[in-house]
Amino acid sequence: TEVDHERRTLRTSRLLLWYQGDFGGSRQIKKLLARVLDMPELTRYRLRWQPYDWTPVV
Repeated sequence: TEVDHERRTLRTSRLLLWYQGDFGGSRQIKKLLARVLDMPELTRYRLRWQPYDWTPVV
């Protein structure tokens, strides 16, 4: 996850987009990231999704 304070955006894995229903939607994803990163202001940032890298990890 990348945080851009100047643009007030969060760039995070597209996996969270694909499974956002499991996380309670985009608002809950922002709350989760804000808590994990210990940055409460992130709940007011916009989410952007990073492309998923399908390269196998060996």
